Order: sequence, then structure tokens, then C-alpha cells
Amino acid sequence: MKSLYALIAVLIAFCSNNLNGQNLMVIHQGNGTQLQIPLESIDSIRFVLLPPPAIQKIFQNNGNVLSVAISDIDSITYTLPDEQQLAQITTLPVTALSATTANGGGTISANGGSVVTQRGVCWSISPNPTLANNFTIDGSGNGSFGSNILPLQPATTYFVRAYAVNAEGTSYGNTQSFTTQSASGAGVLPTVSTNNIVYTDGLTATCGGTITADGGLVVTSRGVCWAIGTTPTINNNITVDGTGGGTFASTLTNLLPGTSYFVRAYATNDAGTAYGIAYSFATLGMPTIETSEAVAITHFSGLVGAVNVDAQASDIIDKGICWS
Repeated sequence: MKSLYALIAVLIAFCSNNLNGQNLMVIHQGNGTQLQIPLESIDSIRFVLLPPPAIQKIFQNNGNVLSVAISDIDSITYTLPDEQQLAQITTLPVTALSATTANGGGTISANGGSVVTQRGVCWSISPNPTLANNFTIDGSGNGSFGSNILPLQPATTYFVRAYAVNAEGTSYGNTQSFTTQSASGAGVLPTVSTNNIVYTDGLTATCGGTITADGGLVVTSRGVCWAIGTTPTINNNITVDGTGGGTFASTLTNLLPGTSYFVRAYATNDAGTAYGIAYSFATLGMPTIETSEAVAITHFSGLVGAVNVDAQASDIIDKGICWS
């Protein structure tokens, strides 16, 4: 076990030197699922052996804690993109507009040999933010672009990097930092409640909130935030669903299978960010299946089947066997 800790520490230390590209730790699970985790987002990795089952816990710098049963892990690989084939991007200076909003952007001078399909900025209260933190999506292609960075917390220092995605992977620009203005002396925090979470199956869910009072200031952003294993804030995963008061709807995306989440609504004005009550829900796991032994084997064919062990309470939409 000590050698495993040492190997992971060396790999993270080695790959953290390459901060222009997105270095990934890829966990290959027995059910075919791949968890791709940016190495720069990992604070620490711990193994919990007692009580069973043995668990690998990955602590990320956005507050998420990913827990994976060691028995479910087939292998762990590390993806290091070729920097010469990544897009070349620089981060533009950031201007803090208020206590909760800022403007930034980036410039893509070369696409690395393949089309830039997504670009924007990512930000965090920790250095070297990645797409595991909050980010904007500001079009595609080369050239310069602007980004609206929100919601933010008053009187807080943030780190920002522009990013660009092409066929080789994700590249990042230089890091810019800025500090938001202090909260306005006028007005108070908004009043917001969290609406019911609707989840049936798959890797998306819907939620939302209702803002009943703006605190005497304009609500500049609203939505929901969610996280694994902790009460979420706007430093975790968020949606941005308009401005002003009233009721709004939100869609949570890119969820992991078989995972418990905490969700709550937020509303931001120049006094800061207010939150509703946090609710939890769990996504369905991947179906598990058992393959029967091959029989009636000839030179050109064989008979094999499979039995569903657990469909995880969701309808099976396709099934069969594969071979190579």
C-alpha cells in the first residue's frame, strides 16, 4: 500500500508540472465506466480499508469527494496530452465589476492542428483552476473572446485561466488573479428556497428555486449548486439561470452513476450569495451483468449468453454480447 501511495504522489507531482494541458487520471471500472479526473484538481487520495468494502477516496480542490470501491477498479491510467498538438492560448486580464461579477477572456493564437470546439475561462479560489471548477463556454475557434465570470463572493481573491479544447485535449493559459469588491453597504442578502429535485434515471436531473425577496439589490445571478459528499456552494458545480426574482428551473448535467449528491438553490446580489435548504438524491448505478460460458463452439461460431444480475431500477434499453 505504501508503494501505491508513493506511485500516485510521484505521478501527480510529475504531471502537475505540465499545467498548460489537461492531465487526466482515468479510473477504468469493471462495469465499463471511465472516471476522468484532472490531476490538477486532486488535493489528495486516501484509502479506507475498514470497515469493508475497501474504498479509494479522491479529494478535489472544489470540495467534491469521489469514492470508488477498490474491487470495482480494473486499472488506472494517466493521460498526458502532446502539448505541440494542443491549442495555444493566453488569459486576458480580469476586471472585477462588482462584489459578485467580473469580466475576463482569452486569446487563442493557434489551434494545434485541430479545430477548437470549446473555449472559455475557469476560475477557483485555489491556484491553477481547471474544468473541474467553475467555467464559462464562450464559443469555438481561434481569436479573442470575452467571458462573464459569475457568481462570485465579495472581497474574495480568485484565480482565472482561459482554456481551449481541441481533438488532443484541453489546454490552459496563464493564471490571472483578482479580488472582488467588498459587499455593498446597502441592502441585505436575497431570500431563496430550493425546489424539489426531479430525477428518474440517466445522468441528469432537474431542480430550481424561488426568490421571494431580493434584499433591496438586483439579483445578478441565480441557479443551483451541487456537490458530492458535502454541502455545496457556488465554488462547486453550478448552473446560472438568469437574474432577478421569482421562480427558475435548473438542469444538473454530467452526473456520475451510482453517486449521492447534495443540491441547493442560490441567489446572488451585491451583498453576497444566499442559499436555500440543501436536498440530496442519488443517481442510479450502471447495470451489472453476468456472462455465461461459451458452448457449441465450432470453427466459425459459438453460443454464449448473459444474465442481468441488477438493472439498478432502470429500464434496459439495449443488450447483447461483444467479442474481439
